[in-house]
Amino acid sequence: MGLSLGLRSGLDSDRTWGFNPLSLGEALHDLWDVERPGTVSLSSSTVTEWRSVKQGLAAVQAVGASRPIWSADGLGGRACLMFDGADDELSFGGVGPLPAGAAPGEIWMLASQQAGAEDTASRYAFAYGGTTYATSRGARRVVVTGVNRVSGLVGDGTSNIFAFAPDGHVGPGVIRIEIGSSQVFASLNGVRGPGAAVLPATGTAVTRIGAATPGNLFFQGAIAVVAVTAPLDETQAGRMTAWLKQRGGLN
Repeated sequence: MGLSLGLRSGLDSDRTWGFNPLSLGEALHDLWDVERPGTVSLSSSTVTEWRSVKQGLAAVQAVGASRPIWSADGLGGRACLMFDGADDELSFGGVGPLPAGAAPGEIWMLASQQAGAEDTASRYAFAYGGTTYATSRGARRVVVTGVNRVSGLVGDGTSNIFAFAPDGHVGPGVIRIEIGSSQVFASLNGVRGPGAAVLPATGTAVTRIGAATPGNLFFQGAIAVVAVTAPLDETQAGRMTAWLKQRGGLN
């Protein structure tokens, strides 16, 4: 039987950082947060399940060798899940309440990207949608002219559209992917890159943390928070960015 972690009170943690993402109300579609009590289940130190806070959606892994590792202090001195870049992932069928089709939405993450720039593989921290890249949306790490970059993927039904954050990504970072009705943007630590034109056509087959469908492209590094929201206004986005920066030791 797996062990369900009883971590610090999520409410106490949010008071520490001055913001509770649940205060976004209907604008928060769902949230995976490793510090929320009872949401991470372990077999020894490997993660068998990570359950979302609002909907209780369980991202699971039955194969022991493909489970991420629990770390109490691996991201900014705080808890996270460590993904090895080879085969670690958590997933569930469907997309629950996450925006699909052409619906706008945002992906937020606190993650520490640890692959070197010599590793030119695309590595997805989070992705959901259909069974092809052309029907998915997600957040990934890529190498552009020798620099690790945050990139957002949105499929339009027939092809893949990418947007890039302007700064290099090594170590902890706050990732924001904005998917609108006609454009996608990628930001790192509050700095936004140029938009890319796209008409989203996101499917509803699968959600994966630490990989993408169909080509896997596994993430290498630490993940502490995944949130999917409706489009946020400037005030909401500023609070979300500040909370995740403090949580990751970036302030």
